[in-house]
Amino acid sequence: MAKPILSAVCVCMIATGLRAQEILGTWQGTVAVAQPERVVLRVTKDETGALRASSYQPGTGLNVLPMTSFTFTPPMVTTEQAYAGMKFEGKLSGDGKSITGTWTEGKRNSPLTLNLVTGDEIWKPDYAGQASMAADADPSFDVATIKPTSPNQQMARYGVRTRNFKAVNQSVSDLIGFAYHLQARQIEGAPAWATSEHFDLAGKPDLPGQPSEEQYRLMLRKLLAERFNLKVHTEQKEFPVFALTMEKGQPPLTKSDLTVAGYHNSLAMRQSDDGQVEGQFSFYSMADFTETMMNFIRDRQIVDETGLQGRFDFTMRMPFEQGHFTSDEIAIAMFEAVKSRGFKLVAKKEPLNVVVVDHVERPSPN
Repeated sequence: MAKPILSAVCVCMIATGLRAQEILGTWQGTVAVAQPERVVLRVTKDETGALRASSYQPGTGLNVLPMTSFTFTPPMVTTEQAYAGMKFEGKLSGDGKSITGTWTEGKRNSPLTLNLVTGDEIWKPDYAGQASMAADADPSFDVATIKPTSPNQQMARYGVRTRNFKAVNQSVSDLIGFAYHLQARQIEGAPAWATSEHFDLAGKPDLPGQPSEEQYRLMLRKLLAERFNLKVHTEQKEFPVFALTMEKGQPPLTKSDLTVAGYHNSLAMRQSDDGQVEGQFSFYSMADFTETMMNFIRDRQIVDETGLQGRFDFTMRMPFEQGHFTSDEIAIAMFEAVKSRGFKLVAKKEPLNVVVVDHVERPSPN
């Protein structure tokens, strides 16, 4: 009698696997609203074999985001992005080629049918419409314009999600920091105007393909030398730092799905009902994580000593109310938040690279 029972179990497991296969792939459709919005949902399996999904909306410039939940109980599909306020509930068709249901964004519910697509049919994110630039390419800016920032411009930002690079409301010291991937404490010798005067910069690369962030940094280093006549040398100096290490074993992090087109690291924040702030870290390397933490802990450099390679998705609760704490209290709260994720920050001293400005001038005319 044992054999039939085992056979039934095997059949059940096989059937479950086949049902999972039915939902894997890329699904896309258009939300029927006054200004139609395209939605792409990619369903894969994580390293444990569990189903997971990520989504993006072409035409919005928004990042690819991992969905915070995904369930498939044939034929019903439910997935949610709690940090972005998005949810989809639908029913898989009998032929397994479409899912018809409701797309919720905020308080708005709209009908949406997602169709299974492959290859060139897949809509690309705004910044992934073309192949990546060759990894060994040595690009420069073919065309670049530099102008003083308007006094009315309050926002400062970089644009590296399309072929055309943008830097808005940035000082020369800011540009040096981006180009050499440094914090302000690692730049020395710049004249006062290099911090007080701000510029807008736009440039187009001279080689085909979508540049990586490191290739943008390379192009900017060349531009600073050509247009600002920047000359620097590098030294090492010892600084007090916090080393990011692991408490016990590897923290419970989910490896990011790097097969999804056009991913970029992103941090989505929301305030929970109890007043705490929650963050969803998507496609984050540990180096990205240390950089983000330096926005909260400013008095020391934070260096990665976890040994973790790759990119991860994880959430972290930060136990403070926005706008109600001093910088010291925020730093203490971040220490506790990091500890809750299985990390710790260790105070020590380490040598860091320092770029010393030997010569710099205001930019040459366009």
